[in-house]
Amino acid sequence: EFAESAVQAGVIPPLVQLLCGKLTWVEQRVSVRALGHLATYDSTFFSVASSGEVLESAMQLALNAVEIVYTHFFQFVDKRLSYHCDLLTRGMGGLEMESRKAEEWASQLQCWSLQLINCFAFK
Repeated sequence: EFAESAVQAGVIPPLVQLLCGKLTWVEQRVSVRALGHLATYDSTFFSVASSGEVLESAMQLALNAVEIVYTHFFQFVDKRLSYHCDLLTRGMGGLEMESRKAEEWASQLQCWSLQLINCFAFK
């Protein structure tokens, strides 16, 4: 019921924009998780699937998640966005904690992308 309400409220287009990289890998992670959740329901799957970019973007994220996080976060420690660091550590951590959490989030980005792809495979 909540998923249907969200789709009716128009969440899919902004989530697709985020999935396609409108902002950063952190927002892609959130978007792929939300779209994957919506895609698990029969009542909302076709709303997710109607955007041709979803499956292609999910496949690209599944293939490149670790590289994306490396090039946009790990590679240049001095250029890390402070809000990413705060999100990763909840404001309570240093470089080691940021790096460890970024590895977890990269893995989640990849796994959640695969879960979204799996929804397409089973429908």
